[in-house]
Amino acid sequence: MHWTLWLLLSNIAIFWLEYSYRKGNFGTFIEALPYIIIPIMIGQLGLYNGFKYASSLILAGAIFTLMNITLRIINTVRLGEQ
Repeated sequence: MHWTLWLLLSNIAIFWLEYSYRKGNFGTFIEALPYIIIPIMIGQLGLYNGFKYASSLILAGAIFTLMNITLRIINTVRLGEQ
């Protein structure tokens, strides 16, 4: 898989994790653990492979940051926190 797709996968996992956390779907960490452990692992795997296979760490960091900022703005709009 291309390194930008790894970074996109990582960002999508972080996006879902942040959305479910900010929405308050779970009362405790233990209650949420079965639902958040998979996105955490996917996020870490995506970051590892995205930066590992990237031709430039600076380029990978810039692309990851742009994707992350875009998805955070989408989360803010979806949650009505404008």
